[in-house]
Amino acid sequence: MPGFQIHIAIGKRYIKKHKIENTKDFLRGTIAPDFVEDKSKSHYTRKNAEKHTRIKKREKDG
Repeated sequence: MPGFQIHIAIGKRYIKKHKIENTKDFLRGTIAPDFVEDKSKSHYTRKNAEKHTRIKKREKDG
């Protein structure tokens, strides 16, 4: 997973190409997931995907 510096750099490039009204909040949002202690809530991984797939299946099957 790239560091927050990369997230900010990509966010700035995105802002240049797209109409973003509040750039300050947008950039904060690009790094917010890096400051969450439980990374399973903010970072996509194969392990998390499998876990969420099992939960969704259980919810569907009731």
